[in-house]
Amino acid sequence: MQTKPTNVQPSQDALALTTEWHMVPYSEYNAGTSCSAPAEGVIQEDLLLRDRKSYIEKVNRLKENYPQIIPSAAKYLKDAIKEKYGLDINPNKTFFNRFNYASSSSETFIGWEHNGIPVESKTLTERLLGNFGAEDRLNSDELSSNNLANTMRFACCPLIL
Repeated sequence: MQTKPTNVQPSQDALALTTEWHMVPYSEYNAGTSCSAPAEGVIQEDLLLRDRKSYIEKVNRLKENYPQIIPSAAKYLKDAIKEKYGLDINPNKTFFNRFNYASSSSETFIGWEHNGIPVESKTLTERLLGNFGAEDRLNSDELSSNNLANTMRFACCPLIL
């Protein structure tokens, strides 16, 4: 089978360039060999297997080259609290409790009384890795009054896991 050249010519203002493509059917291109085209499913499976192996290798390299995130965050937080406040605490056993509301009280150490169970309770390390939402930055007064760091999961009852 004879091929028909296809010419592509740019517009008048561009550089003069002519490109020719010759479209040849696969059967003609492969006429002199005895091999046939592999089934499309085989090609797809091979590519997926190769991609998966490559992905797993990259993940394993990352795991080997980078420290564990939770112990690193806990150490950072422990050191920062020790330096700033002189407190030696375990951030994995100190909880950040969030309540729906608080009322002022002269009988509490922090000046706020929290009744009921918290709506959220996370360790300081979890809180560090989770960060605070935009609503906390916009309403920092509520963040100060409705939250409590405590060595118990719930401020009103013993440690419940």
